Amino acid sequence: MFIVPGFSCHINTIMKIESEKSKAGSRGSIIKYHFLTFAAAASGIFLALLAAFIGSKYSFDYFAGQNSSSGLFYVHPVMEVFGFLTLFILGVSYVVLPRFKNAELGHKGAAALSIILLFSANSLWLYRTPTLQASGDILFILASVTSLALLAPVLGKPKGPLAVAEPFFWLSLISLILAGLMKLYFNVFLHRAGWSSFPFLEITLFGFPAMMVFGVETRTIHFRFVKLNKRSLMLSYLAASVSIVLTALSMFLPQDDNFHLIPAVTILWSLSALLFLYGIRIFHYYVQPEVMNRMNERDRSRYFYFRDASSVAGAWLIAGLLFAPLFVSMVSLHSADAPWIRDAFIHALGVGFLPVSIMSFTPTLLVSVLARRAPYRGLSSIPILIYTLGNAWRISVDVFNAAGLNGLSASAPYSVILSATGFAMFIVMLFRMR
Repeated sequence: MFIVPGFSCHINTIMKIESEKSKAGSRGSIIKYHFLTFAAAASGIFLALLAAFIGSKYSFDYFAGQNSSSGLFYVHPVMEVFGFLTLFILGVSYVVLPRFKNAELGHKGAAALSIILLFSANSLWLYRTPTLQASGDILFILASVTSLALLAPVLGKPKGPLAVAEPFFWLSLISLILAGLMKLYFNVFLHRAGWSSFPFLEITLFGFPAMMVFGVETRTIHFRFVKLNKRSLMLSYLAASVSIVLTALSMFLPQDDNFHLIPAVTILWSLSALLFLYGIRIFHYYVQPEVMNRMNERDRSRYFYFRDASSVAGAWLIAGLLFAPLFVSMVSLHSADAPWIRDAFIHALGVGFLPVSIMSFTPTLLVSVLARRAPYRGLSSIPILIYTLGNAWRISVDVFNAAGLNGLSASAPYSVILSATGFAMFIVMLFRMR
C-alpha cells in the first residue's frame, strides 16, 4: 500500500511550491508570469459570463416564441470552448507546466501575444461576416502554434516517476492546433460552423481541455493518496492518439465516408476516458488511518476538497461518455430527438467535467503555485454543489425533451442562473481564502 506522510509533504515533494530550494530560474518564472495568468483567467471568465448571458437570453426568447437573440447564439459555444476554457487553461499551463518540469518558460512577450491573439479571435467571432470569421480562426491557429512553440521546450522528454502524465500535455497542445484548423476548414471550404460535425465537437472538448486536465490530474495523483495504474494510462493515451488521427482524417473524407468514422472516433474517446478514470482511481476514497492522523487542519481541508471536486468532475465525464454513444446511435436511427442528447453531451463535458476540474485545481494547486503558500480557510465545496445542481437541471431538461416530455423546457433558462450563482460563489471563495 502506498504510504505518505501528509498532504503538505506532497506539495513540497511533487510541486515544491513552498520549498526554499527551488531553482532561481523556476522561481523567477512563477513571479514573472503572474500577471499573464491573471489576465488570461480574467479574459476567459469574462467570455464565459458573456456566453452564459447569450445562451440564457436565447433560451428565454426561444421559449417565449421570439428569436431576437438567435443571431448571436452561434457564438455561445465558441466563447465557452475557444474562449473561456482555452484562455483559462492555457494561461494556467504557462505557470503550472514549468513548475511540473522545474523549468522556465521563455519569451514572455510571445506568451502574452498568444493570450491577446486568443481574445482577439473571440472578438472577431462575434461578427458573422465570413472574412472576420476566417480572420478569427487564423488568429486562433497562430495563438495555438505559439503556445506549442513555447511549451515544447519546457516539456521536453517525459521523465521521472510521473512521466506518464506528459504525453497528455503533448496531445492537448496538438489538439488545440487541430481544432483551429478544422474550424477554419469548416468556415472557409464548407461555409458552415463545425459544430454539426461530431468529430469536431469531440476534438474541441476531449482534445485540448480534457487532455490537459488528464495530464494535470495524473501529475497530481498523490494529492489524493492513490497509486497510478500506468498501463491503463498508457492505453488511454494510445486510444486518444488514434482518435485524434481519425478526427484529422475526417476533414478530408466525403460526408458519407465521414459518417462511418463517427462511431470509431466516439468509441476511442470514450475508451480513453474510461481508461484514464481507472488509471487514476478517481473514485478511490480510502486513506490509511496513520496517514489521515498525520494531517493537520489545512491538509485535511485541502485533501477533502480536492478529492470530492475531482470525483464530481469524474462523474460528469462518465455522464458525457453515456450521452456520446447514445447520440451517435440515435443519429444512425435518424431520431428527431438526437439534438437534445447532443446538447446533454456538450453540457456534461463542456459545462460539467471541464469547469469542475478547473474548480478542483484552482484553489488547491494554482493558488498555491501563484501565492507560494497553501491557503485553506474558507475552502468549501458548496459552490461546486450549487454549480453542479444547475448543470444537472439543464441536462435533465434535455433528457426529458428527448423522451418526449417537454414539461420542464420552460425552466431551462433558470438553470443557468443557478450555475452562474455557484460559479460566482466560487470566485468569491478564492478571494476570501486565507
